[in-house]
Amino acid sequence: MSRAAALKAVLIFSLIMVPVMMNPVEAASVTDSCTYFFEDFSGLSANSWTWSNGSWSLQGEMLNVDQITSGKMAHAEAAFYPYDFFTLDVDVYRDLLPQGGAYGIYPFTNGDAYLGVDQRTLDGVGAIIFGSGNAYLIGWDVVNKAWYQSEKLAAGANVNSIGVAYSENAITLRINRQDTSLKFQGNFAMAPLLINTLWLTAQESGTDVRFDNVCAGPLNAAGPSAPQAPQNLHHTLSENSLTISWNAVTGATGYRLSAGLQTGNYIYEFDMGNITQIGPIDVSWLPAGTYYIAVQAYNSSGESGYSNEISFTKSAASLVSSPSNLRYSYQGDAITILWDAAAGASGYRGYFGAGPGNYAGSIELGTNTQLGPMSVSWIPAGMYYFAVGAYGPGAESGNSNEIRFKVAGGRILAGELELDPTGSSGEVSGRYITFSDNRTFRFNAAPGGNGKATASILLDSSQKQLSVSLSEPGKGSITWNGLTMDGNGSLSASEKSAITDLASGELSKAIALIPLEIGCRATGMDPSAAAALLMPWQMVLKYNSTDRLTAVQNTAVNSSCRYFTDLATNSLNGLEVPSLVILSNETPIPHVYGYFPLDGEGALEGSATSAATPEPTNGREFGTCGSRCRGTCGPDCAPANCVDAEEWRCLTDGENNTGEKTKWIIKTCKTHEGCRWHDDCFESCLKTYGCGSWGASNCMHNLANGCDVQAAWSFGAGNCWSWKSGGGPFDSDIRYEFITEETETDFDFCPTALTYSGSGTAGISVEVIAENKVYGTCSDQGGPATFWTTVTPGKAIDILVNNKLGWEFVGDGMKCSASTYGTQYIIEPGIAKEEGTVELGGAYVGSCIYNKEYLSCNITETLGPHHSEGWSLFGPNDYYWTSWWSYNFTIPRQ
Repeated sequence: MSRAAALKAVLIFSLIMVPVMMNPVEAASVTDSCTYFFEDFSGLSANSWTWSNGSWSLQGEMLNVDQITSGKMAHAEAAFYPYDFFTLDVDVYRDLLPQGGAYGIYPFTNGDAYLGVDQRTLDGVGAIIFGSGNAYLIGWDVVNKAWYQSEKLAAGANVNSIGVAYSENAITLRINRQDTSLKFQGNFAMAPLLINTLWLTAQESGTDVRFDNVCAGPLNAAGPSAPQAPQNLHHTLSENSLTISWNAVTGATGYRLSAGLQTGNYIYEFDMGNITQIGPIDVSWLPAGTYYIAVQAYNSSGESGYSNEISFTKSAASLVSSPSNLRYSYQGDAITILWDAAAGASGYRGYFGAGPGNYAGSIELGTNTQLGPMSVSWIPAGMYYFAVGAYGPGAESGNSNEIRFKVAGGRILAGELELDPTGSSGEVSGRYITFSDNRTFRFNAAPGGNGKATASILLDSSQKQLSVSLSEPGKGSITWNGLTMDGNGSLSASEKSAITDLASGELSKAIALIPLEIGCRATGMDPSAAAALLMPWQMVLKYNSTDRLTAVQNTAVNSSCRYFTDLATNSLNGLEVPSLVILSNETPIPHVYGYFPLDGEGALEGSATSAATPEPTNGREFGTCGSRCRGTCGPDCAPANCVDAEEWRCLTDGENNTGEKTKWIIKTCKTHEGCRWHDDCFESCLKTYGCGSWGASNCMHNLANGCDVQAAWSFGAGNCWSWKSGGGPFDSDIRYEFITEETETDFDFCPTALTYSGSGTAGISVEVIAENKVYGTCSDQGGPATFWTTVTPGKAIDILVNNKLGWEFVGDGMKCSASTYGTQYIIEPGIAKEEGTVELGGAYVGSCIYNKEYLSCNITETLGPHHSEGWSLFGPNDYYWTSWWSYNFTIPRQ
């Protein structure tokens, strides 16, 4: 559909909705307190503006900029004099914003009064959003002569206003006239005329942006705050009847409905007053196409962001709603994708690709509203994007919301870790962003010396913070929901509630995956910092989980670090770096070596089931919980000190080869008496308490008399620190042999014996030559016979035949007989080949083939010519005779 047709369609849509919706308006009216500055671009009456590096023009009482000069930032400039701390916002409408494009608002001073921000000198701080959807605070660093920007904030697609709030100790990014969590810290004094210039900015060729309603007012202006975005916008379709409704918003005095023909691109607005439902509306004569709708709430302080978006598709035959609530769950390499049914749909189609909205393929889903569970083990590593569309008779909907998931190492990763550079004293900080719901968790941990450390995890969207204090390697506490818990003894009722909330709330994944991820990826981190970040997950496992081994395995499998595998390999960078967080079948309670701040009392019972025992090994036995390379220094089969070799061996079915071979991995690993003692101590704990139990973990790791500390006392703490990551000293080697699942059919390497027996036929033909002439012939074909043989590829076969083949002279000539049992004899046709044939030679002609089901032969054996004299009264005295014995059978394998 062309842009002109799209505008026409929406205009027609407006005519349908006008009787229900009151009057449409072209732009949002603003009733904020704008006493410091206000510009609605109705003739540029309020302020004098100048601009450059683009084509600036008024369009429908909005300021539009396009045709931006390549490599330049276009800006519209006006004088701006706030007299105290202030908020500043501008409405924005993006007709086109390419990936590298950006737009923003920037108040600053062009004199010599500057702001001290994050130990930098800036001329001011503004806000900017890029085509990627990420927003930043920016400022010009007057010392380094370069732009300085904050970390990013995912602003989303439905941005209709951007701004900043200046206060005495922070400058805050605003989206949709609401403060966000992104701030610059500093100490500011807002003297009169300090900020004297205002820019509206845009960049990148192809960018097309309109600005409206520039509003600045006192920071603490009286009046209610802008309302929250409406929730649960939904619609129903019945034939050609459409109903739209949404939940009421506290503090809202009215609602605006926006409509368009592209997702997130709304080109018409309707002021709905204070109603929260439209319809039923007859849309039978609405032009064919897909329509996208969102709702905002407003009051005297401004308007909210957009609600969730809905869409429906109109065709000549029917209406089909877009699927909604597309979501997924995952476990290891299996993903399940679900969505809510769409009205009017007779089927669904999935779209997938490697970029947002860039779908390279599709899959027919039928009438299902669920895809999976399905394995992703065959999918190449990378990020994938997926959406679902619905279709009906002669119609197809727009797409649902989009989901994304990342595959690495044949499994689904839970999220992405963004690490800041590790500090010189071993502190670590960064962000963890989940893929399924796009939540950002900020974290930091800092060592305090002598085993002390502090840590915190903050969820951006709620500003709720989890705090940890580690006062020594064996003692610490966490604070959550106002309660401080030390992990010693049982919990009170309120503490149980806090732990349950921590295990089921928004932080539940973060408290596990942040320490798991940084364990193998953060370099230079102090172990105490990792131990502090790990303590909340240890608390949840102790007090809120019985099947800990399964819980930990199910979580760790979605980490980029390969826990519970032979190789402690980081699958993202390929480095064989053992993690600071120790985790294996044998030690399923995660811990940092030398740090275990929880006692063994008050833990939930359970977790005493051993892991499945792997295939046999001829080295030291596997541990009770399936740990590998027991007695080796370091993690299971630590790559730092184990040398691998491969060996193929024949598979047998008892006594005989099966014709197949399998690969074995041979590991020769370094060991020491201290490592062997330590693993034997672990084995004793696990046999006593059970795999994954808190009792076993406390037995192994507690700092009073656990295996770890006893090993340190007996063999030296320095040696134990070295051994845990696969380092020396060593006193000998241990050899281990592990069978793999890789098999091949190879009869040459593994010749197999196949036994066959059954019935067939045998026959004989004879020719006698006397005085150089054929004296006589006879034959008897098809006599009953039984056959038995054992076939070994690569070897000669012998076939035992039970039959009587014979001939004699009689009074009227010669007689051959092949019809009487009683004589056993052997034929030797030749060598059995791998491909299921027998190579015939010598006196034999014909063919034999075999497989695991049967042996089939059609063979003729030539005997003679033989010389005889005076053998019979009826024959010549001196003659030569030749006989041909034939065998025809197909006999089954026994």
